Amino acid sequence: MSLGVAATALKRGFSFAISGPLATAWELAPQTAITTASVYMVAQFGMAHNILPPWIAWPMAAGFEWTWLRSIRTAGLVRRGKESEVWINILTSTALITVVCYGVLYILGLPSVGVIPAQLGQNWGIPLALAKVVPIALMGFSAANLHRIHKQQVLADAEQRAAEDRARLVELQHQHDAIELERRRKLMDLEMYQRGLEIKRAVRTQPTTSPAGKKKPVTIDGITYESRAAAAKALGISPQAVSKRVK
Repeated sequence: MSLGVAATALKRGFSFAISGPLATAWELAPQTAITTASVYMVAQFGMAHNILPPWIAWPMAAGFEWTWLRSIRTAGLVRRGKESEVWINILTSTALITVVCYGVLYILGLPSVGVIPAQLGQNWGIPLALAKVVPIALMGFSAANLHRIHKQQVLADAEQRAAEDRARLVELQHQHDAIELERRRKLMDLEMYQRGLEIKRAVRTQPTTSPAGKKKPVTIDGITYESRAAAAKALGISPQAVSKRVK
């Protein structure tokens, strides 16, 4: 794994586990201050009847609150749909029921209240076991599903952006090909135009008279002479006069 990939993964992990929940706690500061009491009651209820030791109960209570904050953060990022709405409702309901249930049962189990006996027996054992296990399991399960939906949406968005980038590159390639084709066509037109100019120039430079040294016979008064010069010499007249008599 390259350093860049490792740094990106570390940054995402820090955002998911640390900075995200802290940001949510700050945004919901009054509610966070109130729910700190639920952390205490959840931990105390977990330790009630010697079920959980303190070093398990307190991390469990803090993790419960942290999971709630992380899930609220995720719920704000996820696009709402049928499935996400279901898990958000389960998360919210479970968190509320857990706090109320743990707080009430903790108070009822206090020695000063004495509603829940120190020795539970069968009548109290099963309800308290369900109360201690089911809410936290449901909340953790709903939080995991929210995280799964959000991750799927992030991957889908990345794939969509990649597909759009590929389509844009194809379009740019088509435009480039069209420009290159037009450029070549114009070069061909220019080459043909230049050839035409060369042909016209060559035609204009061709001689219009007979080649030098070639003699053209002329006939005057029925007598054919070798050339106009010969006729002028024989008749004792100028070449111009020969031309007039030939005409």
